Amino acid sequence: MKMWPLYAITLSVATLFPSLANAQAPAGVARVDSDTYFDTSNASWGYHNHQDNLSPYPDETESSWFDQGHLSSNNGSADHAGLLGNTYIRGAYLYNGIDDEGDVSYDAFEGSDAEFNTPIPWISSDELAADFTTEFEHRQFTARGPGGTADFDFYSAVVGVRLFAMPTSRIRPYVLLGAAFYEYRAEATGGSNFEDDDQDFLVSVGLEADLAPNASIRGDFEIDRDEIDESTFEGTMVLWLNENVFFRGGGVIPLTDGFDPGVTIGGGVAFR
Repeated sequence: MKMWPLYAITLSVATLFPSLANAQAPAGVARVDSDTYFDTSNASWGYHNHQDNLSPYPDETESSWFDQGHLSSNNGSADHAGLLGNTYIRGAYLYNGIDDEGDVSYDAFEGSDAEFNTPIPWISSDELAADFTTEFEHRQFTARGPGGTADFDFYSAVVGVRLFAMPTSRIRPYVLLGAAFYEYRAEATGGSNFEDDDQDFLVSVGLEADLAPNASIRGDFEIDRDEIDESTFEGTMVLWLNENVFFRGGGVIPLTDGFDPGVTIGGGVAFR
C-alpha cells in the first residue's frame, strides 16, 4: 500500500500550521513531525523518538502535540494513534449506491451514524484490553417504479464489548461481541406503510495499525452469521488533527448483492 497521500497530508498540515512543527529539521531533511521525516538527499523515510534520544531534532520545553512524538495521556487513554482504548464520541456520513433492477430505480443508500466508546478499566493488561462501545445508525433510500414510489428507513443500535490484543503494540487485532437491534420502516405511494423490527447477536473482527504518530488504519469485517454474503467490510483511516480531535474516513463494502461500495467520512473528539 503506497503511503504518499498520508505523508503528503501530514506534511501539508505541518506546513500550514508552523506551531505544530516548531523544531528545525537538519539540512536535507523535509520535516513532517518529530517522529517522521523525509530525507531529501536519498529519498527515504525515517522514524525517531525523543525519549530514545535518537531524534535529530532538539528537545523543547514547550513543544507542541506533534513534537511530543506520540499520543500520550495522563488519564489512562491509549498511547498509540488508533481509537482503541480511548474514550471518544464520533459521527459520520454514510453512502452506498444501489443497482437498479428492471423498471425500478433506487436513490443512494445514505445516512449517518454516531458512536460512543470508552475503555473498561478492569479488563486491561499488556496482552489484552477491552472497550465498551455503543453505535447508532440511520440509513434511507427511495425506490421508484411503475407503481409509484416507496421510501425506506433503516435504524440500528449496537451495544457491545470490543476485545483487543497487544494494546501497546502498533498492530492491534480485535473482536467485537455485542447485541444489535434493527427497525425497518417503509412508506409507499398512497399511504401504504410497513414496519418491522429484529435483534441479533453481533460479531465483528478487525485489525488496527499505526501508520505514523498521528495516523492509523483499521479494517473491520462485520460478520452476518446467517448469510455470510450479507456481511460488510469497512476500511478507515484516522488522522489526529490535535491530541483530542480526529478525522475518520474510508470505504464501506457491503457483500450483499445489489449494493455498491461506498464511503464513510466524519470525525470526533477524544477525551484524553
